[in-house]
Amino acid sequence: MAGGVGTPVAPSVAAQIAARQRVIGKKIGRTNEDLLYMNSKAGWIKLSSAVNTLSKGQQTLLRSGADPNTILGNNARAKSNILLGGLLSPNGGLRQGIDVDGGYNQNAAYNNRADNTGIRPMPGITSMNVKSKNTYGTLREAEVKFMCWTLDDFEAMEELYLRPGYTILLEWGHSMYIDNSGNLQKDVQTVGDMFFLDGTTMCQLTNRVADIRKAADNNYEAMIGYVKNFSWDYTPDGGYNCSVSIISTGEILESIQLRFDPAQRGAVLEDPTTDVGKEQAKSTYHFFISKMANIVDRASINIPSIQAELGSIGDNLLIDNLVYYQKIQLDGGSWGGLIDTDIETHWISLRLFFDIFNTMVVPVDTTKAQGTCSRTLTKFNTDFAKSSKFLTSPEHFSINPSTCVLAKPGNLTTEDVIQVDAVHEKGSAPVGELDDVLNIYIALPYLKSILDGALDESGKINKSMHDITETILEEINTCLGGINDLGLAYDDEDEGGTWYVVDRNNTPEDSSNLPIFPLAGINSVFTDVGISSKISNEIGAQISIAAQGSTSGTTEYVENILKWNAGTVDRIKVIKTTIDTPDANAVKNAAAVKKEQDERAATWLEDVATLFDKFNSNDGYKKEDMESIKTMHAEWTVANVVIKYRTQTKSSLPGLVPVELSFKTDGIGGFIIGQAFKVGAGILPDKYQERFGYVINSVEHSIDANNRWETSIGTQFYPIDKPTEIEVQRAGEATVVTKRAKANAAANQKRKGGGKGGYKGSTQKMINKYGEPNATGAGYLVSMKLPYPMRLSWNLSSTAKTLKVHRDVEQQFKSIFTDILAQYGLKRIQELRIDITGGAFFYRNMRGGSSLSMHSWGTAIDLDPLRNPLKGNAKNSTFAKPEYKPMIDIFYKHGFQSLGRERDYDWMHFEAKV
Repeated sequence: MAGGVGTPVAPSVAAQIAARQRVIGKKIGRTNEDLLYMNSKAGWIKLSSAVNTLSKGQQTLLRSGADPNTILGNNARAKSNILLGGLLSPNGGLRQGIDVDGGYNQNAAYNNRADNTGIRPMPGITSMNVKSKNTYGTLREAEVKFMCWTLDDFEAMEELYLRPGYTILLEWGHSMYIDNSGNLQKDVQTVGDMFFLDGTTMCQLTNRVADIRKAADNNYEAMIGYVKNFSWDYTPDGGYNCSVSIISTGEILESIQLRFDPAQRGAVLEDPTTDVGKEQAKSTYHFFISKMANIVDRASINIPSIQAELGSIGDNLLIDNLVYYQKIQLDGGSWGGLIDTDIETHWISLRLFFDIFNTMVVPVDTTKAQGTCSRTLTKFNTDFAKSSKFLTSPEHFSINPSTCVLAKPGNLTTEDVIQVDAVHEKGSAPVGELDDVLNIYIALPYLKSILDGALDESGKINKSMHDITETILEEINTCLGGINDLGLAYDDEDEGGTWYVVDRNNTPEDSSNLPIFPLAGINSVFTDVGISSKISNEIGAQISIAAQGSTSGTTEYVENILKWNAGTVDRIKVIKTTIDTPDANAVKNAAAVKKEQDERAATWLEDVATLFDKFNSNDGYKKEDMESIKTMHAEWTVANVVIKYRTQTKSSLPGLVPVELSFKTDGIGGFIIGQAFKVGAGILPDKYQERFGYVINSVEHSIDANNRWETSIGTQFYPIDKPTEIEVQRAGEATVVTKRAKANAAANQKRKGGGKGGYKGSTQKMINKYGEPNATGAGYLVSMKLPYPMRLSWNLSSTAKTLKVHRDVEQQFKSIFTDILAQYGLKRIQELRIDITGGAFFYRNMRGGSSLSMHSWGTAIDLDPLRNPLKGNAKNSTFAKPEYKPMIDIFYKHGFQSLGRERDYDWMHFEAKV
């Protein structure tokens, strides 16, 4: 799932479908090869066992305590009993012919058995089915059925294939196929001898599978997994009807419990008779949390101090974006009747949470070298380059920082700043991007509460890492307003198998690059097309309200139902709203309803701001205050972080519609859960291709007794149409003004002094030169076209082609960026992250001050704020490095200055000199 939900179906898959369509769609001129492909292709199945058999002497050595890494057994039996429709002979060819001598000929398809059972066929596979498993189907489970006809053969099959926990390789494909160039291919490739070589790694096998699939233009597929279950029964005709269940390697995460003694991985524990020592011994995470509790009362958290506290295990952890820290004062009466309590709280990134598992918890194969991808039996992705993004915007924030916080505080367009200031100021800057799922931070006291809740009576954790992670992600979804659907997804071919965190609601902002599949017509290769709604009980009531009209007042994100129902009205229940008005005439009361909504939102924002003030100032953070604002937080987040932000950026609304599209086709590999496509015109209504894309949520492969490989695809709708200009305009007008914002404006008026009421100091100088600013920039902002696109720091997948700046500095800005492009070139600009902007115009006070920021006039710009933090200096800001000197010189050349160069502070900030 690298890349997240909504990435396009692979071009090679689309090309294979197009090649098949060209053959199927021919009206005249079909060749013999076309006819062979259409009428003679068959599916094949191959099953290989990783079981090595041990001699009696080797078994004795193992029982006597010999090193198991030195006793590898023999693969001869596995190599001579590879299952297909029959068995392969020892030389790798198909067994054929009849041996009537009464012995056992490994090259014959039939043998006359000496046990008087007569001529009996070789064992063979009769059918196969591979289904998606778990939420969103990223694990696969296969069932393979095969027959044995003699006791000897059954004993061999039982030893090799009915072995729970052992690795098994299942391959399947077409006996002949049309390649992407339109040529008929009859050669079949499989993994072959590599699977039987000692020392072969899971990574090598998955890479080999990917290579074969690519060479066969997706007419080949495979699955490497573990035997999960088996069954067999004895048939009346003297045979053995066998079935084996195979599960993806990732399922091991669902059974791994966090009971491992941290001392086994090099951790040095306190005296086990002490309370601290007993706490540390509960799990690796308890050990980590206990150690972090010793790092308190420090102005900042630094890597050397953390490594020193953790000891040698700290050297192997990814702690470059480790920790935020703050002491929280909990109001005793609201948190369990305690006296007001100071809680030393650290927040760690999901990246570090997963790295602790990868480094200190997961079982390892000690026969594989340290640092290789196959040493761990499973793992989580901690690589930002492959990680996915979550749905967010600059205004997004966690309503409960005692559970989680985002890497950057949310900035509300109400001119308030609701943020966890103390947390973010006392920690290292995050690595990676702010909208990366690995940059969500969880509080260690919360993590400890989850772990303690999983303890059994003996003091051991009785829940799996999978269940604990899903619990944490579900709570994060709630804290972030319910707009995210963070969950686990498994990629069994990424470095031998890797788990990812994905946000299933973060569908693409732009779907113009998706392939288009025609589901109907003379050349269609799809059958059994069907559509059904899948509305859960949880959102059914909300949908009944939002089925037409407005989503205001709903706590679930059901905006996409409005997209589905666009163009229709329920004549019986014309208007559905949660806000009651005395007059039934909704048109007359629209303004009143809007006013009531705004007043309600403004009151709520005041409550939120007060709560965060208490959190930041250690002034009795109350649980009931936090709980009381949760519901409105969900409603507000839907309206502002999702609808308003995506509309203002002219992007498709995110999220999935609870309606599914399914179809079948001749077997094809390469379809991956989470990938997306569009459908062409044909049997479906126009809106299905114009308004919606389709995300794959299930893939099933089957080969039955007729030897036909068939693939079934399940998908879910998501909106792809862009907002109209009217919608964009309305979104820009949707601003709620709070009492605090009004107070800020009043404070600005108080700062006026002398003569005609001008402001004092730098603010007065700005007013003298540029005039008085306002919250919308009306009368002085212009939209300047940029010489190269700039990425938005809060959402790097979005780019800006224009910049709102003051009209008097427009030409200076143009000259600056034109000269930067000439100096570096676009590729180097992107490498240095000079193209990342935190914005130019934003009407507000300076951080921590009472004077208006230069951003209020649109005469300043922030670049790459992530790597040039507000309170950073030359030691931890990238713009202080030599390669950025020409860029800063260009700003000075055109009448701007750098706060970093002037004050060694706020290196992101460049402003016009006054």
